[in-house]
This record gives sequence, structure tokens and C-alpha cells, in this order.
Amino acid sequence: MSAAGAVAANANDNFSEDKLTITQLSKLIPPQSISRETREMSIRDIINEFHPRDKDYKDAGFDNKHINYRKNKCLLFIPIRQRYFIWNNKLQHKLIDSIIKNFPIPSVILSQGVQRGTFEQEDGQQRFITLWRFGQNLFPYRPYPNVNIYYDKIPNGASNAYTMKDIPALKYRMDDYKIHVIIAKKISGDDVLPEIFERLNSGKNLSDADKFWNQQKTNVVSNALKIGRHPTLVEPLKKIFGIDVVDLESKKHRTTLCSLVGIIIGLSKPFVSESKTKWGDILTTSYAKHCDYLNMDIAPLDEIILGIHTLLDVYKNAHPGDKDLGNNKPSINRAFTRSLGVMIYDLRERTKDGITSNIIQAFKDYWIKILNIIRTDTHHIDHPGHFSQRMYIDKDSSRKNTNIGMYISQRHSELCKVAMTDYCISYD
Repeated sequence: MSAAGAVAANANDNFSEDKLTITQLSKLIPPQSISRETREMSIRDIINEFHPRDKDYKDAGFDNKHINYRKNKCLLFIPIRQRYFIWNNKLQHKLIDSIIKNFPIPSVILSQGVQRGTFEQEDGQQRFITLWRFGQNLFPYRPYPNVNIYYDKIPNGASNAYTMKDIPALKYRMDDYKIHVIIAKKISGDDVLPEIFERLNSGKNLSDADKFWNQQKTNVVSNALKIGRHPTLVEPLKKIFGIDVVDLESKKHRTTLCSLVGIIIGLSKPFVSESKTKWGDILTTSYAKHCDYLNMDIAPLDEIILGIHTLLDVYKNAHPGDKDLGNNKPSINRAFTRSLGVMIYDLRERTKDGITSNIIQAFKDYWIKILNIIRTDTHHIDHPGHFSQRMYIDKDSSRKNTNIGMYISQRHSELCKVAMTDYCISYD
């Protein structure tokens, strides 16, 4: 519990239903978590002191020796929880144009780095990378069509090109432009930086994968990364589910982390079979559904690994299916609204009183038969006549991922019922 939470809990112990006294109210006010220092940085300093990602260096023609040299000299770094550079050419050009026109630019927020005197970027990464890339002449400023003004060197093959050195006043205007910087310094022992990052980006289109990646110090996400990199799971997870969390630091897309987090929470959260409890709400890739569980205690790692191997074995040993029918793609295999969510629900139902080899084998035998039907059905998997679509009744559908908790037990019972009545597959 955080310091603020402890204060609130202690204060609540003495509260009555009457209006709070000022003393009681003051105990509910959370303490400050950070201190703030403000500075200004010139564009020249940003270009010289900022350390972007390796891809940006490669784009600028830097070799590994030069990259490592700059890493030891630079002061501003991108923490690994940050998302990748996503600005297009239009947004990059608008930033340079704003500086040339002396328009104001929002403040940038930094935090103290690991090494003394260094800083990590909590907000403003897209702007700083853009400035660095412009400083390396990776794109020009275009005040008019077919007029290309580079920072200080014309790249090979560029036409109608100039540099800012050709117009000294323009170069000075660019270099001397000041950006307001806020440096956040932690006061308490709590790691508040992920929360700061998430709040700063609350109005932006951060993907769920970005949000999970930002929470990699939490118990669930840190263990998801550990489990996803387990030597016995790396290849089958990638081949069958399309889940690859190895070296996510260098990957632009981290969407499969969402699926792995969902699987781990599904194999860990105390099981309740009744639909009214909405236990199955965690069988999703949604950050909103998972965020309250990221620091929960998970099941023992060997049990989770066994559970994942059990699921993978079903897919591996079932009929190979037909890609044209969409029934054996990794994206379908890991889709909780298809067979995976119901499979995890069934596995938890079977093992709620303990895990035995007989239970695991019975689960595999049953679900290989079910998956064989799914993969040999001649309808496309999205067609209303497909076997898997028959578990969606009433107001439920394959698109109801946000309400999966309301329907998961119903889907389970319907699928088992159809398997028995139409295919004589009994539920063991």
C-alpha cells in the first residue's frame, strides 16, 4: 500500500458517518510524490545531448562504435516503457515550422536517470526524436514546395537543397529556440513514474500494449515477460499463438503482450464459475479490464507454464485447419472470444480442486476433438453457420469481447451441448 493509502486507511478507521472534521479531512490529502524543477533547453543542446533509439542512429548512418560513444556522452535517454516513434512526415515538418515561426511548444517532462546527471524522457519523446532527426539531416524543412532546407548538411541526391547555414539568421533562430523542461524528482519510495506517463498520455491514443509495457514493473506484466521468454515456451507461443515477447524493447508493435497478460490472469485469478460474478471479464486483451489486477498474486510459475503448455498442446495436436477459412491463424488461436477463452474457463473449472495428470489429459482429449470440428467446418469461422458461432446465443456474439465475463459460462455450456447433441462428443 502506498503512503497515501496508508494514511487514508488509518484515517478511515476513526471516521463516522458524520461530516468530517478538518483534521480528519487533512489526513485524506495524499502527500506529494515528486518535486519539480524547471529549466530551458535550446534546440542545439537537444540535438547534441539527446540519445534516441538505435533505429534512428542507423537511419542517420551511425555505426555501433559511434552509437556506444554517444551513449556514454549523452544526457537525455528514452526509458524502455515509452512507445516507439510514430510521427509521420507532416507532423515532423509542423514541429520545425512552429520553431521557425517562434510558436510556443508544450513543456517536456523528464525524470532523473539511473546515472547521476542523466535524465529520462517521460513526455515529449516524439518532439525530441523529431528534432534530433532534423539535426541529422534526415528530412528537410520546406517553407515552399520544392524548396528543401536541411539543418547543416545536404544529403546525397537531394535536389533544390540548402542548409540553414546558408541563412545564418535562420540557423540561429533554430538553434537558440528554447523549450521549457520540467524535471520530476521522486520524493517517496513508490514508483510513480509509470502513473505519470499514463496520465500524461491519457488524452492520446496510447494502445493497450503501450499501457501494459508501461506497467512492466507490476507483478503480472513482469512475470508475463518472464514466462513468455521461458525456453520451452518461446517457439510454440510464437508459432501457434503468434505471441512473441522476446526483445520487446526493440519491437515497434507489442500487441501480443496483451494476450499473454490475459492468459496469465486467466490462469491465476481465483476461479468462480457463476456468470453473475463476471469472473470471465479477465479473459480479454483489454487494459481497462486488467489494470486492477496487475499487482495481484499469480499462480505458481510452474502451474502457469503447465497451463500454457496444455493449451498449446491442444492447438498443436488438432487438425491443421484451413487458412482460407480463417480457423487456424495465430490471431484466431489467441482470440479470447473464440475457443481460447472458453478453453481457459473449462481448464479452470476442471482444476479448481487441484491439478492432476488425468485431468490435464482429459482436457486435452476433449478440446482436440472440439478444435477438430472447428477446423474442419466448411464455413468460414465468421459465418453464422460455423460450429464455433453456435455458442453465441441471445445477445451474445463473437464481437462481445468487452462483455465476455457475462457470457463465458453460457458459451461454455452451449459449446459442450452442441458438441454432444450434434457430434456425440461427451464432456468428460
